[in-house]
This record gives sequence, C-alpha cells and structure tokens, in this order.
Amino acid sequence: YRVLQAADGEQGLRALREQRPDLVLTDLMMPRMSGEELIRAARQDRELDAIPIIVLTARPDQELRSDLLGQGAQDYLLK
Repeated sequence: YRVLQAADGEQGLRALREQRPDLVLTDLMMPRMSGEELIRAARQDRELDAIPIIVLTARPDQELRSDLLGQGAQDYLLK
C-alpha cells in the first residue's frame, strides 16, 4: 500500500484532488479544516464523490455518527 499523510484538512483536500486515493481515513478534529468540512468538500466535488471516507474519532456520539454517515462518510470508527 502507498500511504499519503496530511497535516490538516486543507492539505488533505489538496492531496485528495491531486492524488485520488482509493480510501480516506480522517480525524474529525484537525486544524484549518475539520474532518466534517473535508467530507462536505469531497462530496461536493463530482470527481472525489466516489472515494470512500472513514472517520476516526474519540467522540462516541451516536448523533454525530448519524450526521457523518448522512454527509457521505462510509463508516465511523472510535479511537
């Protein structure tokens, strides 16, 4: 596997657009652009919309999980 890393959400979105990975693993709490914002931005871009996104978070919140899945995340994993 080839793994790409991003220091924040904005860098992650740029990497998505430039590299087109097969899968995205994202935290929710990141500087400059949150994981939620990253999901929304990716889902609004037709070329990124099909890339699966898995959210990693320490927040065990069922409402948040439902919201993220509704926004286009494929799964939500607790750290």
